[in-house]
Amino acid sequence: MQEVIDTGLFFDSRLCHLLEQDETEGITYIVQYFCDSMENYNSYLKEHATTLREKGLKKFGDQYIAFRTVMRSES
Repeated sequence: MQEVIDTGLFFDSRLCHLLEQDETEGITYIVQYFCDSMENYNSYLKEHATTLREKGLKKFGDQYIAFRTVMRSES
């Protein structure tokens, strides 16, 4: 998580335990990152995402899955 924040493209992150899930294969966690603009998000994808995903795969192998979803706060 910290390496994503260290890119300077996100200003906050949150780690959440996903409830009401079948946990027979393990607990599900979600990481949310917050950025100020789609420009920052797209810069992250272009400049950092591949390298950081590869680091995660080397560290955890097939013990996790990763996918991206973009959300907008309505508050």
